[in-house]
Amino acid sequence: MSDFDRCILILVDGARADVFAELLAAGELPNCKALFADRGGFQRGTTAMPSVSGPAHLPPITGCYPGRSNIPGIRWFDRQRYAQSAFQGQRVRSYMGLNKTARMNREVSATTPSMWESFPDGAAMFCWFTRGLQPGGNLTRGAKVTSWIKGAVTRKWEAGDAASGERLLAAARGDWPFVFTVFPTIDELGHGQGPLSDDSRQAYRSFDGFLPKLRDALHENGDADRTLIVATSDHGQSATHTHFDLRALVKRHCKRVMHFPFAWLRWFDCDAVSNVSGNALAHLSFRGPSGWAERPDVTRSGTPAATVVEALLAEEAIELVVHREGDRLRIRSRKGAALLSRDGGTLMYDVEGADPFGLPPLPGKMTDSEAYALTVDSDHPDALVQWEQLFWSPRCGDVVLTSAPGYDLRTHFEYQDHKGSHGSTWWEHMHVPILASTPLRADARTVDVFPTVLNALGRPLPDQPIDGRDLKPASV
Repeated sequence: MSDFDRCILILVDGARADVFAELLAAGELPNCKALFADRGGFQRGTTAMPSVSGPAHLPPITGCYPGRSNIPGIRWFDRQRYAQSAFQGQRVRSYMGLNKTARMNREVSATTPSMWESFPDGAAMFCWFTRGLQPGGNLTRGAKVTSWIKGAVTRKWEAGDAASGERLLAAARGDWPFVFTVFPTIDELGHGQGPLSDDSRQAYRSFDGFLPKLRDALHENGDADRTLIVATSDHGQSATHTHFDLRALVKRHCKRVMHFPFAWLRWFDCDAVSNVSGNALAHLSFRGPSGWAERPDVTRSGTPAATVVEALLAEEAIELVVHREGDRLRIRSRKGAALLSRDGGTLMYDVEGADPFGLPPLPGKMTDSEAYALTVDSDHPDALVQWEQLFWSPRCGDVVLTSAPGYDLRTHFEYQDHKGSHGSTWWEHMHVPILASTPLRADARTVDVFPTVLNALGRPLPDQPIDGRDLKPASV
């Protein structure tokens, strides 16, 4: 017998675990306390790399990391398709547009499962990925665009949560076995005012105030006790005080650089590509010796790629620079360097000098669970697992870099001047709440939500490989 008959999954975009915990301890989230914490379902978890909306929405509704799903950023570049023809589809992508859901449904790896393949009679609102969702299950009906425009014009970003909440209450009164929705306000306010601003904190309290309305809606058709309610986030945010012009640095060493929002200017011919995600992470791709079909050797001294890497490491605004070195990843910072690789279920980690993340000495070989336990309380929680999986994606750049705390990587064409950023393995980006109206294990990743929901509702796990595991405690 299953533990529950239905599930409501809410993604509270941009929510930080420490802010949730702080407000909970201060007694300012009484409904979260009663529904989640008092039941053992309030955990500090970790999200996945890249810690940006879109790619980091995928783990809780697919059970797969973005690297396995082949979505390494909110923007990416496919060098093989670029090399084939200027008229190839899916050469370059930005999901910062109106067709993001249709594009992501096409471009997520075909082997990645979807929650709506397990719940074909489920529903979704404000979701970036809906593969398997039946037309009648799309409850957004244009509200996402309308609420975003309203927020952008009035700077009252609370319109997004209001639209999500209204539709979620209606869905809760229905008989959908699975409902997913996104509450976007915390993320938008964090970008516009800073993640610790008064208005941002008020958005957490407003979410708490919504929960009794949700319970009341479930009580109307007697489903409250048999409905699993889960809430999590795709990423947190850190405060931003300085914009760093990554595009300008790359242009000093590569003449023709493709970058957004002007990718079309180099649609036919470029030497390098810069794709910024979340404003704190970027993928850089470089033309190889024989053209775009071949990856360059980033370690070869004097090449544009190697020159850009060294220039990045000299910048105070840059925290980490990661690239392939043979079949391993080289992770570099001004602190030091390390080589990271995988052999089946074992991670190999070899530090050269000081640790680039500032971690204490680690074993040379670790399981994913051991790497999590050894890094979760550091400045870069779960960094080894997350950097390694990111490079599973063939669309991953030749060089992936992150900005240092306080900086981002864009100086132009933002719809608002961003005061909050995310995208890296920095703890403010990675630590997110994972909340459920049932007990959860403490060592939680957002990718674990998918199998936890399926098992709780008695649905079989998909045949495809997934990265998550059930968060139900062994003693329950």
